[in-house]
Amino acid sequence: MNAIKRLGLIGLLALAAGVAAAPPGLMVRVDQVSLAWADAALDDRLITRLTLKANQPVVNISDQDSTFPGNGAPLEDLTAWGRDRQTQGLLLVTVTGERLERRKSFQVPLVFHKWETIGVLEGQYRLIDVVRGRVLAAEPFCIELHGPRAIQGTMDDNVDDPDIHLRAPEKTLFFAQLENKLVDQLAERVQPLTSRHDREAYAQKTKGK
Repeated sequence: MNAIKRLGLIGLLALAAGVAAAPPGLMVRVDQVSLAWADAALDDRLITRLTLKANQPVVNISDQDSTFPGNGAPLEDLTAWGRDRQTQGLLLVTVTGERLERRKSFQVPLVFHKWETIGVLEGQYRLIDVVRGRVLAAEPFCIELHGPRAIQGTMDDNVDDPDIHLRAPEKTLFFAQLENKLVDQLAERVQPLTSRHDREAYAQKTKGK
């Protein structure tokens, strides 16, 4: 191998090592309740969406690091943990409730009842700028998704009537759509931290606050 080729190979190896060692721009952790009909993949959906928008690595830490202090830990502990791993930000999502509700939207007494399926996703998130040691956002969320409606042509007004409930495959799909709605909202909120240009603009906007 001549000298030019050797230098080219060394350069490629150094570049690959630099890419592999690049610190994450954002670490994401999702604490999610376990449900029979939901696939508990909110973290994967969120990572996929953020990766498409970010110009820096986004890392899922939901099940990887036992030393993580916890989503509800004090800011000082979280920023210290993040700085040890050279990340720029932490997005911590805690889901406290994910359920289906049946709500009556219309009725003609003794003739029929009209029911609607509502998906509800509740919890809170914290968006932390590790570099500056600041909480950029800390808010609760309550996401609702309106699903299919069903007519109950009976007089007993029975909410447990199987004819007004979603079937198993429909429930799985519905929960995925519900989680995607939350992902859309969170992605918009964390954009200032995952995009360098937006992050600098955000820092200038909040300077002195």
